[in-house]
Amino acid sequence: MKKKFLEQQNLNSLKDIWLDFSEEHLYSQFLITVMVGVNQLERDLIRMWQREGVELAKKEGKFKGRLKKYHKNQAGMNYAVKLYKEGIGNVNHICEITNVSRS
Repeated sequence: MKKKFLEQQNLNSLKDIWLDFSEEHLYSQFLITVMVGVNQLERDLIRMWQREGVELAKKEGKFKGRLKKYHKNQAGMNYAVKLYKEGIGNVNHICEITNVSRS
């Protein structure tokens, strides 16, 4: 994947050999490998910080997770479930009547 990306970009430096991103120069491949490693490190750090923040927010009672799509107070969904249990129409028909998505 990395190889295809570099071929598409056609990045060649005439002045600085270390900036030549073709496959002929070892320095350019080393530089790309280092950049990929730094990128992965940053990504892992962001995930770690996010995880720590979520844990802290949970301890403080500020983070409750993703809201549920369905809860008992949704009248349309309750009516759709009632119609389905009574066997009135198929699922697509019930979804049209109640304006509830099939999922």
